Amino acid sequence: MHTAGGVSVETAPSAEAVRSSQTHKRSGPVSAAEGRLASLDFFRGLTMFMLVGESTGLYELLRAPALNGTVLSHIGWQLEHHPWNGLHCWDLVQPFFMFIVGVAMPFSIGKRWQRGGRHSVTRSPVRPYFCSLAGHSIALARDI
Repeated sequence: MHTAGGVSVETAPSAEAVRSSQTHKRSGPVSAAEGRLASLDFFRGLTMFMLVGESTGLYELLRAPALNGTVLSHIGWQLEHHPWNGLHCWDLVQPFFMFIVGVAMPFSIGKRWQRGGRHSVTRSPVRPYFCSLAGHSIALARDI
């Protein structure tokens, strides 16, 4: 930065300075999501996209009569809530979530153990369980 006629003027750094600062910041290839399992993130995103598509009415649009016989129509029918007529893609959303949770738990627990939080891994689900059990018991007692 320099002053020209009483006005401060900021000058851009030289290309050499920019290149050298970038070289010092990165010592090797660094991914944006260091330590994450990309396939699990993709699968989680796909499952969330399926849920968002249902809640926004996207699949109803895909089942429109104008799209009959197209690939989009077939996708729309696969992702419809329907009585049991065989296994469709939509029937797999809940199992997908259970699979994602099962795969992600060892990574989550491992990171927590590395930070020294061993005891909270077993205690953290206990409190909500007993609170929900107490709430359910109170609700049942009111019905009697």
